Amino acid sequence: RIFTNFLVTVIEYESSSRHTSFLYVFGVYEWSTGFQYSGEFKDGKRHGFGVSEFPNGTTYSGKYKFGSEDGEGIYEDKEGQKHTLNYVNGTP
Repeated sequence: RIFTNFLVTVIEYESSSRHTSFLYVFGVYEWSTGFQYSGEFKDGKRHGFGVSEFPNGTTYSGKYKFGSEDGEGIYEDKEGQKHTLNYVNGTP
């Protein structure tokens, strides 16, 4: 696993009942399989907008929530054909 080009921000939130902090990161993560994710992370998981690049040349651009696709995203195959999908908790 390779981490590159990371911008790290620690966000803290305080209310009358509790104090919360979480790690918010933007960067690129590469797996040894050739899969790559570029985008936002929260607490170590893909969260926010990002682009996944698969070893077969397919890409997915869209929103992630706690590590899974969530919301509208676009898959593009290596020939350039695009397919729009709407995900809820990782399920289209």
